[in-house]
Amino acid sequence: MPDAVPVIDLAPFLSGHDCGRVARAIDAACRELGFLIVTGHRVPAADIARMHTTAAAFFGRPEDEKRRVQVPAGQIHGWTGAGRSRLADTLQAPGGEGAPPDLKETFSIGPLDTPPDVSPQEAPYFGRNLWPPQPAGLRDAARVYYRHMEILAATLMRAMAAGLGLDDRWRSTLHRVVNPPAARAGLARQSITFFHQPNWHTVVKCLPGCGDGRYAPMTSGAHFEAKLARLCGTPPAPSADQA
Repeated sequence: MPDAVPVIDLAPFLSGHDCGRVARAIDAACRELGFLIVTGHRVPAADIARMHTTAAAFFGRPEDEKRRVQVPAGQIHGWTGAGRSRLADTLQAPGGEGAPPDLKETFSIGPLDTPPDVSPQEAPYFGRNLWPPQPAGLRDAARVYYRHMEILAATLMRAMAAGLGLDDRWRSTLHRVVNPPAARAGLARQSITFFHQPNWHTVVKCLPGCGDGRYAPMTSGAHFEAKLARLCGTPPAPSADQA
């Protein structure tokens, strides 16, 4: 296992030169560690900085102001205060002992575009995004950043597919955030995440010879709903609202 998270330059892959080397590096990082850092991704530094700045400004607003864009019942987009979710519960068997609440607050948005054939089960995930009046630049910054992440995610998926042509083994690593040292416990930390899901009705199943019989096939949507139900208590209700 690597001693550090690999740093991989995407520039050769994006320019069409030495694509195989980049794909192999990504493949190795995913198999051996499960994490990687990418450079040369073509996301402008100014847009990244604007996203961080406006997000920090939002979280610094008074709580009663943030509560105005709180996630509505049956939906998943908006603000969630500290202690309202339990990520560790998603790892426990149904009926298991509850985990401590998460010491974080989040502001979530969903896809900016709605497919024309979206099903009732998918509708809540393409629901209306909620935008606070302050900071004024958050909406534009988030929309621009989201578009960049859509492109980058598609690039990474192509590179991973190329890497899997060399080796059909899969390995996943659980995303976890460790507590900071005691001396830094009072400092705010911020991350801007982009979750890239398969299509709702895509069937996810083990590759031949890799865990056959241990994990039953299931759709991406069913898996996501099960995780969300255990994270927040209940899955979102179908909605006619669209992004």
